[in-house]
Amino acid sequence: MKFLTLLIATCFLLIYSNTSLGQFLQVADADQTLNCALFGNQASSNFIDSGNQGAGYSANEQDTITICPDLVNGTKVSLRMGSAYGFPFDIHPSDTLYIYDGPDASAPLLGAYNNTNIGAGFSLSASFTNNPSGCLTLLFSSDASNEGTGWEGNIACTTPAQPFDATVEAYINGAMPDVFDSTTGTFMDICIYDSILFIAKPTFPYSFETNGYGYSQTPENVEYIWTTSDGEVLEDNDSVWFVPPGYGGYYINLEIKDSYPQSIKNYGSIRVGSVPVFAPSAIIDDSICLGDSALISTGPVIYPPGIFETNNFFEKIQNQLIPDGDGNNYVANNVVSTFNGATLVDATSIDEICVDIEHTDLSNLEIVVECPNGTQLTLVNASNASGGLVPGGYLSNGIALGDPSTIAGVQGTTWRYCFDMNATLGSFPNETGNLVNAPSNPSILTMDEDTYQPEESFGALAGCPIDGTWKLIVRDNIQTGANDGYVSSWRISFDKTLDPNAPTFSNTVVSEGWVANSTILSMNPDTSIWVLPTQYGYTGYTYEATDNFGCTHDTVVSIYVTQPPVLPNDTLLCDDTLFAVDAFASSGGFWTSSNPSEVSFNDSTLNNPDVYFSALGIYTLYFTDTVCGMMDSMEVNHGFRPSIFADTNVCADTFQITNTVTYQGGVWSATNGILFDDNLADNPLSYIGIDGQSIYLYLYRQCLFRYVNLHSFFLPCTKL
Repeated sequence: MKFLTLLIATCFLLIYSNTSLGQFLQVADADQTLNCALFGNQASSNFIDSGNQGAGYSANEQDTITICPDLVNGTKVSLRMGSAYGFPFDIHPSDTLYIYDGPDASAPLLGAYNNTNIGAGFSLSASFTNNPSGCLTLLFSSDASNEGTGWEGNIACTTPAQPFDATVEAYINGAMPDVFDSTTGTFMDICIYDSILFIAKPTFPYSFETNGYGYSQTPENVEYIWTTSDGEVLEDNDSVWFVPPGYGGYYINLEIKDSYPQSIKNYGSIRVGSVPVFAPSAIIDDSICLGDSALISTGPVIYPPGIFETNNFFEKIQNQLIPDGDGNNYVANNVVSTFNGATLVDATSIDEICVDIEHTDLSNLEIVVECPNGTQLTLVNASNASGGLVPGGYLSNGIALGDPSTIAGVQGTTWRYCFDMNATLGSFPNETGNLVNAPSNPSILTMDEDTYQPEESFGALAGCPIDGTWKLIVRDNIQTGANDGYVSSWRISFDKTLDPNAPTFSNTVVSEGWVANSTILSMNPDTSIWVLPTQYGYTGYTYEATDNFGCTHDTVVSIYVTQPPVLPNDTLLCDDTLFAVDAFASSGGFWTSSNPSEVSFNDSTLNNPDVYFSALGIYTLYFTDTVCGMMDSMEVNHGFRPSIFADTNVCADTFQITNTVTYQGGVWSATNGILFDDNLADNPLSYIGIDGQSIYLYLYRQCLFRYVNLHSFFLPCTKL
């Protein structure tokens, strides 16, 4: 600046002498509170040394200026200097410009600059943490010799993003205490049957609501973006529940976004304890008799390793028009590079593939995924046009995808369609009834946004390398002049066990043993017990283990005490010789009788043999089980046939029954309204009410043994 003439320097001095008019500040000026409405431009030159633009600074200067924002149109003062911003800078190494973060030189030093360290320049701003005033204090010191030509720079008011704290609290099963800690690497350890309530509690120390200046930040006007490491996006709320989908490790991430927009993130690490495998138990005699004891031994408790869900999904965002029926492949590449050469093993190696798409006519489309070695998998083959990418096709006429626009070339709203081998819904051809009305045009029926099975098994990609370029290929094969669509993104997620970089953890047994039971006789050692069950049937003994996460799991070992045989109740045999009996005997046995010479069995070792009786009488049948020798018995009454009167004619209105011979009595009945004075008597008197033929019945112990015909004639009559 020293090369300018004295006249020009004088003119500039006159201009700069009033900073309120020219908006120029000198380091030697009095302290300033800026009108931030006039100091919002960060590109203009408005801060100069004491020599103005026409001369350099002087020797032995000790100038200090504090510059503050008005807090209405700006909350912080910033300073830019150096060639990177188009400003000259020349301060001799023996002289220095100091910048302090606050209203005076006792504030923290932000920087001290001269030609030795200016480089391409610097940009500094008053901080939030140490400087609520938003002021910068600049102190310039020069010695007695070797001055530079000075500087120009920019002072501006800014309203930068206001820092805030994205504090998170976490409560296992919603109960105290708070277990969230993202600063020390502490894990939140839970059991498979637990869940965690996460609550975001952001604080806004620099918000308009707190200080009366700045922009608004409240818990109600920020956005909460919760995601988990397996790609799940939880609801936009200040609190969410995390329910583990299985054992393993998970990261939960919270991003809070204010209106600036500024995002502050926080995350936590969750370990879900593994479900242990209990080694098979050894039982000496698992079927015993009541009063016997048994020895049960169990082996070690083994915990499978827990694997953290890493970023095992890869998403490609690419807004791609699918033109109407040009028959070309439209490809969206998705690069994967974190699996260290791992390959797909089988259909379970891919968790899910999702496509965000809209199209006016699904029947035009083929959607294929290609792995890095060129192997292809068909997700959807709805077009049966000749020359297509995939042979065949199911031709779903009139069905759309997403919420499509009916105007050619205009993008509608894409919906996410996911494909999973374990999906409840079948493939597209099998779910053409799963339709909804498109929101923007209800006359259009579109496939509901959901998870479907692919048309081809993920196993078709077995052997594919995971690392490399994966391609989503979409082709519209049928030209109608009106049907097109868009793909906005697609994603693929892989089985986490294939990721060699996934962190792992292991659970360990803290305590284990048999649960107390009054029928346990002794424990020696802890994994072996002698038991004495006191009831028939199964008795269970529980072995439980508690791990280092405090999770308790158990297994039950059962001992069977052989139950005694149970025979039917005593019974009457209606058949002359044959009786089919059915016994309950859990462990088998054999039959015997009280009179082996008159009773025989077709197979005495069966539970339900046929029994033959060669004579009348009362017999006892016995069944003895083969394990414990327990016996049950039943009585069979193979009774005598009753003897009653023969067919006869009666010329009377009564008939006295005589000469009845029975074994244990019976019951009389008859047709045509005939009554008996005692139908349980062996020889009752019967009352005949009408002429004609009547049938007398004699029921012996629920077995109908005899019936006779009786012809009755009221007197006077002629005996036939």
